[in-house]
Amino acid sequence: MPGLDPFAAEELLLWFVERDFARHVIGPPGDPRVIVLFHCWEDDRYIDVAHVRGEVRTEVARVVKNAGGNVYQPRWVVWHYWGGIVDALEALRNLPEPGHPNAPTRPYEPPREIADIPDTAPGAALWIAHYETEHVRIRLPQLRL
Repeated sequence: MPGLDPFAAEELLLWFVERDFARHVIGPPGDPRVIVLFHCWEDDRYIDVAHVRGEVRTEVARVVKNAGGNVYQPRWVVWHYWGGIVDALEALRNLPEPGHPNAPTRPYEPPREIADIPDTAPGAALWIAHYETEHVRIRLPQLRL
């Protein structure tokens, strides 16, 4: 995976870990290609998801749970954003929680074209291909007893 500079990116990743986002590290050991962060909301209707591919390509979304797809290939979302790692993770962090009057609620199929993101490899946004998941290391949130 390309570097995760600036330092703000590391701080944001830690913020999500501290808030019990599960992590899937995708790619060969020592050479991760994608970090998938996700959190299932208690209302059981939504999952917040981030696909971190590097400094200039990070995709985030609030996914409609049980609407087909999964955290690697969401089919329906109520909100999405992609761009640089800091901008994308800050957008997800600042998204109002489900149930808040300003929280998005209208489902739609996210666009898949990422042609507008500079310096990125070809591929679809919010889509991790099956061949990419050959090596997955799972980091679950901490259990609180």
